[in-house]
Amino acid sequence: MELIKTSPICDDICKTFGETIWLELCAACDKKRDRHAPPDKALAYLNILMTSNIKDTRRAVLEPICSEYNIKEHYDLNYIQTVLNKFITLFELTNNPLLDQRNSEGFFQVHVFGLLIDQLFFDVPALQVVRGEMASRAVSFRKNMSRKLGKPKLASTKLDAALLTRDTWRVELLAMESSLNDSLEGQSKFLSDRRKLARGLKDQLDLVYACLPEDQKSMIVDIEVFGVLTSGEYSRCVHVLQVHL
Repeated sequence: MELIKTSPICDDICKTFGETIWLELCAACDKKRDRHAPPDKALAYLNILMTSNIKDTRRAVLEPICSEYNIKEHYDLNYIQTVLNKFITLFELTNNPLLDQRNSEGFFQVHVFGLLIDQLFFDVPALQVVRGEMASRAVSFRKNMSRKLGKPKLASTKLDAALLTRDTWRVELLAMESSLNDSLEGQSKFLSDRRKLARGLKDQLDLVYACLPEDQKSMIVDIEVFGVLTSGEYSRCVHVLQVHL
């Protein structure tokens, strides 16, 4: 989540806690952003692929990334190569299917965001990508926290996709919400999805903290969850964190 000096949240924080707290939050976010930077090998490969035209990029993508593939060493490079090869192929077609106005939401999930997002995490054994109107466990936890015996359980919000841990808790570390058409700021669907995603991320943050053993809560100085909001070919990544200052 980008922290912008002119944003409303800046004014609220500065008025309530003072500008020093705002500067500390910005510094914490910058530090975390550096931690999530791609590996040096991936950055170097991306620089090689950054050409001025599709033909040169195609030529660079067809170059082998290694002489003998090792998934631990080359998965990131293979991911970049696969994604770029797929998109270059689409751009080279006479009728680029990405530009078809009749594309469904499922089309973008399968051919764009499934490729960009899902495959990125396939080499992480502890995580699972789940797609298809999945009930959010974190939202259900919040809605039914004070539920008593005999009262019906409240239904949870449905997510288009989520990144879950494979342990018993099945914690949602990343949530995804998508819609059919490209959306601009101010459109109802975009605003509704953004609010739904923001509330879901806050619930995930609370659930992650609640899952921690009591004797370890004070030792955890920060927790992070992520969200991806997509609308047609438009995408935005949201980053929510709890920071100990």
